[in-house]
Amino acid sequence: MKYAEAIKSHLAQYRSKKLEITECGTWHKKEYPHILPEGRRKENVLKTIRGEFWEYAHRRALGEKCLKDSLHQCFHHLNSSQALCFNLFYPFLLKPEWLNFLPTVLLGRNAEVVNDAEFEHIEDPNEGTNFDFFMQLRSGRRLFFECKFTEVDFGRAKDDKKHQQKLVDIYRFKLQKKVKPGALESSVFLKHYQLLRNISHVNPENKDHLFLIFPRGNSDIVSPLVCRVGVLDDFLAEKMKSCVTVLQLEDLIKRIQGTSVMEDSVMKMHWHLFEEKYLPGSGSPSQTNP
Repeated sequence: MKYAEAIKSHLAQYRSKKLEITECGTWHKKEYPHILPEGRRKENVLKTIRGEFWEYAHRRALGEKCLKDSLHQCFHHLNSSQALCFNLFYPFLLKPEWLNFLPTVLLGRNAEVVNDAEFEHIEDPNEGTNFDFFMQLRSGRRLFFECKFTEVDFGRAKDDKKHQQKLVDIYRFKLQKKVKPGALESSVFLKHYQLLRNISHVNPENKDHLFLIFPRGNSDIVSPLVCRVGVLDDFLAEKMKSCVTVLQLEDLIKRIQGTSVMEDSVMKMHWHLFEEKYLPGSGSPSQTNP
């Protein structure tokens, strides 16, 4: 059974047994057992942070009035990568000291003060790339995050005039010193459109960093990114290789569980529930950096 199918089967059981929701949700008028009913979509956020998160969501314009703009259409799917991202990072927003500790968890160095953090961050409104999560450090350094769950890639673009023109007008200039020339060929760029757009915002002189986070079991994404000669090896200019980290979800959770935040009972319970939902039967940790 492929990874996505296995996860959906697990999440169907999670819906009925853990959430005790008997009704299946729908997508394009068809019922699926791994989807929540529309009216229960808020339960895609783990109960340890659910109340606080949705209060935060309203304050940061992710609330009901802006759902069509901020929440993905498939947010009520239990395999929503947006919901995964909320569950992964929101706990650190509960206390300033936890948020300031997060750069250390990610980068393995002394913590920097975080000036701002937000979900669904758009760095340049005119260009429009959207990041799942974002942190601005006091030093000016920016940390960008892209999270995937059961997706088969990081997002392609149609081979049409609109996207070809974007390559000419915007991305060729933004990427010319950050990637190898082959990545800017039209067919390659469009195949890896989202990934290359993300990379275009990373400034190595500013010590910016892009994290690509996904489960180890999702071989559709793992294989092309972390194999011996992977996509990032093919794409990145030498100076950019230290600015992009491929971080498998299991490894990140193990790092978090090895820190002092686990002394808090809510945090301890949260990461237990996170693994129960997203990482059934997770194996031993490993990490790959490009």
